[in-house]
Amino acid sequence: LPLAIGTSFPGTICILHVARHGEGDVVMADAMGSSNFGVLVGLGLPWLIAGLIGKPPEFPGSSATLTSQLAFLAASTAIMLVGLVVCRWTLTKRYGILLCAVYVIYAVFCVLYVYIFEPE
Repeated sequence: LPLAIGTSFPGTICILHVARHGEGDVVMADAMGSSNFGVLVGLGLPWLIAGLIGKPPEFPGSSATLTSQLAFLAASTAIMLVGLVVCRWTLTKRYGILLCAVYVIYAVFCVLYVYIFEPE
């Protein structure tokens, strides 16, 4: 946790500074890029290396959990892109509320999935 905070905090400060100066496109690029990069490289690269050296990639959870999380990441990225196009690449208050709602839905989904729907 301290490592995650230590690496995220400086980026958050920079993004807040950029957002206050009206550069919403940079903020959205960071939001989309950091989450997608983290998932695709953070999971994909170690699994690729493991596969190349002949070791089957392992996931310490169920494959259904990974699949549902990746599906939600893809859906939220699509919602973000469609929202940007509809709002003509401008961060409006309504669009911000939509993005916050998507995040709340995701958080509720994660809690329900882990405690109620998780396959054994």
